Amino acid sequence: MAQDKTIVDEDTEVRPEPTLSLPATSTSPEGTTSEDSTGEPPFETAAPMQFLPPPIPRPGADATPDTPQAAAGPPVQEKSLLDTPETDAEPVDATPRRRMARRRAAGPSRNRIAANDDGPSIGGLIFALQQKPSSAPYKFAAIVSIIWGSIGAAFVIASIGTASPVLGWLDLLARPTTFLTVAAIVVPIALLWLMALLAWRTEELRLRSSTMTEVAIRLAEPDRLAEQNAASLGQAVRRQVGFMNDAVSRALGRAGELEAMVHNEVSVLERSYEENERKIRGLISELSGERHALVNTSDRVTESLMRLGSEIPTLIEKLSDQQVKLAKVIEGAGENLTTLETSLATSVGSLESAVGGRTEQLQNVLENYTSAIGTALGSRVEQMQVTFDNQLQQLDTSLGNRTENLQTVFEEYARALDAALANRAQALDYQLVERTRSLDEAFGERLRIFDESIMRSTSAIDTAVVDKTQALTNALDAHAISFRETIGKQATDLDEALMHGINSVRRASENITRQSIKAMEGLAGQSDLLKNISENLLGQISGVTGRFENQGQQIMKAANALETANFKIDKTLQNRHAELAQTLDRLSGKADEFSSFVGDYSSTMEGSLSEADQRTRGELERMRAHTSAESDRTLEDLRHRLTSVSTTMTTELGSLSNRFAATSEEMRQQASRAAADIASEQARLRTEMERLPVTAHESSEGMRRALHDQIKALDHHSQLAARSAVQRDVTPPPPLQSETVTPRPQPAP
Repeated sequence: MAQDKTIVDEDTEVRPEPTLSLPATSTSPEGTTSEDSTGEPPFETAAPMQFLPPPIPRPGADATPDTPQAAAGPPVQEKSLLDTPETDAEPVDATPRRRMARRRAAGPSRNRIAANDDGPSIGGLIFALQQKPSSAPYKFAAIVSIIWGSIGAAFVIASIGTASPVLGWLDLLARPTTFLTVAAIVVPIALLWLMALLAWRTEELRLRSSTMTEVAIRLAEPDRLAEQNAASLGQAVRRQVGFMNDAVSRALGRAGELEAMVHNEVSVLERSYEENERKIRGLISELSGERHALVNTSDRVTESLMRLGSEIPTLIEKLSDQQVKLAKVIEGAGENLTTLETSLATSVGSLESAVGGRTEQLQNVLENYTSAIGTALGSRVEQMQVTFDNQLQQLDTSLGNRTENLQTVFEEYARALDAALANRAQALDYQLVERTRSLDEAFGERLRIFDESIMRSTSAIDTAVVDKTQALTNALDAHAISFRETIGKQATDLDEALMHGINSVRRASENITRQSIKAMEGLAGQSDLLKNISENLLGQISGVTGRFENQGQQIMKAANALETANFKIDKTLQNRHAELAQTLDRLSGKADEFSSFVGDYSSTMEGSLSEADQRTRGELERMRAHTSAESDRTLEDLRHRLTSVSTTMTTELGSLSNRFAATSEEMRQQASRAAADIASEQARLRTEMERLPVTAHESSEGMRRALHDQIKALDHHSQLAARSAVQRDVTPPPPLQSETVTPRPQPAP
């Protein structure tokens, strides 16, 4: 923008119009012609003024050389022999001399006039030649004639009334006053119309003389038109060079914007790729951690259930041993009762004689024996209850210890899992940082190379443009000097040649403009292509991101399923633990019932021992069968669920790994394609940048050739003008006494 503003300011500022001046010649006494000793500068920066005709002198004014004083005087170097006073070069003979002409100042400033404008048009001269003078003198003469005639008629009527009466027309004509009166009326009127005609003709001659004076001045100064056209041509060339510089600077700006866009797109792709890779690696690490945790948990649950299953048969065997011992005690009591009955049966005969005396002794013995048996049974029942209580307390203690061990193991595994996850995350972070650093270095190197190539191309273009501009300026200066030295005074041919040159320059500038527009359109197309590529990349990245999000959702669903399975496993374990507790409660209740039954058995010992034995064995068998069935069913259910969960997790992890590998491969392919597209675009932009100096060089060469052709044409026309300069009406001075060089004789008509 600053460069555009500078170019506009340079075009709009008022530049001094260079003027071309012919060398002033002086005639030496020996008759030789030499240049003025003061020399002449290459360009005169005189103040421009409007190209108007000089003021027309009033009638009767002296036509002196100092008449056109309204305009600024020309420089000293531009004065010719015609500008010197008559006293400087008095001819010996009395040959009359023409009025000395003066060179007028520079024409209008052409800083705002187009290059193909010819200055003042010939239409003004044609209009001036066709202009008619005013008819006011005739109107004034008519009015004065009417007034004078009315006054004369009134005088005639008054004189006739006072004199003798008129007898007829012959009498009126015979009077001498009649002719005097008619002459006094008609002669002034005729004089008035004659004066009006003279005034009208004088005005017409004044208009014609002013027009012819302007035509003569224009014919006398064709170098001014050539100077203006040459200055317009130089300004047009400078403007075209400025426009070309502007186009090149804008193309470079567009290339910089394109580079910034590519850099931004590459950075966005890098960030999105890093974020997606980080998310996927985090999800995979979390899934692997969850899988290991589930596998470890399932192994620990399986081991704990196996240990619990191995301990439950031991407890059942201990209960069976206690039951066997109790059965043996009951059998011993039964055998004792049997032996007692046998001894009673054998001793009935011996005791029949002593029934009376020995009855009380026998009752005492029986009562003591019965109380001893009751005491023994009570002690046995208490021992069995204490044993059951101890076994239940040991079972509760062992279950509590196992639960604490499981909790401790779970905590250790959780800490180990956290440490492993932290180490894995740190390793992944280090790898990602290394990958990011390498990518940053690679992209930085590529961008640095691209910047260096752009800077080299820009510097080459600037150098070429500056060189061409300097060469063009030098050529223009040299040709302007040659214009000043060799340009002629024939206006028509010079105008035609300049018009052809201006048309050629215009065509060259139009070609340059079209080439610049094509280059800008090509750059715009390239920017649109890069924009489309970026949009496609963004669409593909958004699709990949969507697939990543879908994979993440599937992973989250799998994690939720794992969490649900863990929750179900925990709930099942809690239910099984509650069922085991209920079973143990039922065992303790049954033991209490058995102790109460044993307490009641002291009164009904004979009929209830076998029933209690059968019931106890039935309950123990049922408890053993129920506990074994529940344990087997729980273990089988846990194994089935863990197997299904492990299979599902393995399948999901395998599919996720395959998808991640495919997605990573697709991302790598997309990145490689994007890098290839960016590299191709950079190469094409570099080619376009390298082509711009060639185009500028070709354009400058075309302009130089066109200018060279026009300069040749101008030289040719200047030679023609120099050969025909002697035929001019204004330039040839009268022959001097000391002249030795005489002009060529005029050709005979």
